[in-house]
Amino acid sequence: MQRDLVAAVQNEALVMASGDRTALEAVLDPTASSEWTTAQVRRVAASPPPVPTHIAQAHLFGDVAMVPVLLPGAEAGAPAQRENRFYRLVGGKWLRTEPPAALWGPQRELTTAHFRFLYGDLDAEAVEVLASQVEALYADTVQEFDAPDSGEGTQFVVEVLPESMPALTLVGKTWLQVGSPLLRPVTDSLTNRDVLAREVGGWIVAHVLYHRANLTPATARLFGAMLYCVSETAVDRWAPRDPAWEMARQRFLRDALTGKTSPSVDSRYLLVDASNGPGRYYECSTLGDFLAERFGPEGLKALAGAARLHHSWPQVIETAFQLPYERFKQEWWAFVRERYG
Repeated sequence: MQRDLVAAVQNEALVMASGDRTALEAVLDPTASSEWTTAQVRRVAASPPPVPTHIAQAHLFGDVAMVPVLLPGAEAGAPAQRENRFYRLVGGKWLRTEPPAALWGPQRELTTAHFRFLYGDLDAEAVEVLASQVEALYADTVQEFDAPDSGEGTQFVVEVLPESMPALTLVGKTWLQVGSPLLRPVTDSLTNRDVLAREVGGWIVAHVLYHRANLTPATARLFGAMLYCVSETAVDRWAPRDPAWEMARQRFLRDALTGKTSPSVDSRYLLVDASNGPGRYYECSTLGDFLAERFGPEGLKALAGAARLHHSWPQVIETAFQLPYERFKQEWWAFVRERYG
């Protein structure tokens, strides 16, 4: 069985590289939904995926197999990516198919003091490891921002769905829907627990900031940049950053600082209140790193506290750090130049 699946994966890679649509459709499961099939054909036509460098032992579920494969990084030196592919045995041949939600089985539930996890069998290991750690991580995050505990009556619901989807949540609300970590390409050094923890941690950091700063839905939109800018640093306690993301960020900032991208980063383009373009979040994420290095553990706490009093960046910064806003921007800019220039 493993030999046949390896042959199917290898043949599929050759077909995708050929660009032959008829041949591609022949290696796709005819019982899969037309939406999934169309998406596969379009994806391959736009950019054929790289050839797997390693095909791991398959997991068999009747006539369906889940095959973990390793793919080369998107650029030279980038870390390998791990991806789970699904195949169905049709007429004696293993054909690529969409992930059957039924493989995840009936929904399980696991409850801690502040969290309620809803998940399927295939995500049990990742969820259960995170659940054993989540209360300590939550307590550390609350303390980091000097925020009030949500109280025993509040439960954060984390629903892990057998779908390939981004996290779906409203800042300030207590329900998170996130796709299974098994259904997304991830850097191979990250565990499924890490992938899930990064999503949950980012949500919790945003939630804590929302309440610590006493934001409303309207002001939360104004401070959306702040929520993201500091969250990447704050979430580091929940899980490691994706090395591929970090490499892409470093490359973007280095190229921007040396004028290799357009527009190039300068003291106007970098800043949160003026930043735009494809690298906005790479730039913005350096704020949390700068605060941690420049002001230590109290930096994020001071920022969140000042945001409770003011709803404009200059006022928040000057109140939090007792620095003129222009001086703060200059120091942040110097930090970015020193680290990435």
